[in-house]
Amino acid sequence: MQIPDRAHYNALCTEEKHALLRQIGDRTGAKWQGMQTYEQWGQSTETALFDLKGRRFVFVPGGEVTLGWEDFTGPEGPELVAFQKALDEDVQEYWGGQYAAREIVGLLTSQVRTVTISPMLVEQKAQDFEDAQPVGWEELTLSEGWQKAVDDFRASGRGRFLELDTFQPGNPKLRVIRDKDGSLTPMIVMPATVEDLQKRVEGEGFALPTADQWEYLCGGGCRTLFPWGDRLAGGYPDYNFFGLSISQDPYKMEAVTGVPWPFRGGDGGEMECYGTLNVLNDFVCSPYFVGWFGREWVDEMADMMADGLSERYNCYRRVLALD
Repeated sequence: MQIPDRAHYNALCTEEKHALLRQIGDRTGAKWQGMQTYEQWGQSTETALFDLKGRRFVFVPGGEVTLGWEDFTGPEGPELVAFQKALDEDVQEYWGGQYAAREIVGLLTSQVRTVTISPMLVEQKAQDFEDAQPVGWEELTLSEGWQKAVDDFRASGRGRFLELDTFQPGNPKLRVIRDKDGSLTPMIVMPATVEDLQKRVEGEGFALPTADQWEYLCGGGCRTLFPWGDRLAGGYPDYNFFGLSISQDPYKMEAVTGVPWPFRGGDGGEMECYGTLNVLNDFVCSPYFVGWFGREWVDEMADMMADGLSERYNCYRRVLALD
């Protein structure tokens, strides 16, 4: 079956798209759930919704596309001027004059390149990473300090969970969940890597997106810093023009493969917690943001990844390439 690239796919009439997407469903075993058109930021995609193993997927056409950020390309005007001024102020506040705005944006975004993206079925919403397994209290041997922390948490009656950490890379953590009836459930949090997650996803018949695929799914090859242009966001839609809920929560880092820092779409809330940097907070949701370590600080990346993935800050979506 020949699947046309994005431009030729978009030129098909609805009946032709319908027939093609029905074939894709038959080929992959995906259960057909109907056609849907998604429009956002001047782009639109008429696609199909599928059910695969209990999760909703959408068809995303592929093709040759330019990714990465080089410079501001939006039309000169009040919006761009205001955006650049706000960005300059944020960079000055956060880095204290160490970098110019264009310089730091260049360091923290992916390089410009032209790639070919395969058509895919893509999970419409990312899943939170699950990192903990319940255990019985009788299976645990707690230090005096940890036992006191658990006892204090039980007595307080406040808070949904308690997490106890040795702060030694690679060591398990203890998470205690307060249930609705007030009882406490202990859980062991085992360190897991993106490679571990990829193996699990592959065992399910899927893959994690590569960094190139993720940038395309998030921005569609937009030449501006954001899919909505070089300006402040003003709110995120539920779905982008591909029909994906993607890069909407700065606390959530979505797993990708093939790059040193294997996360996109957020920074674990670092900018959000800083409190006053509205432009940089949006910046972490840019298709081209590659993390606060940029492309160069590999040692720092390794230190940050040693503790493994976290359900509080990591998520993932599965893709099924159709090439």
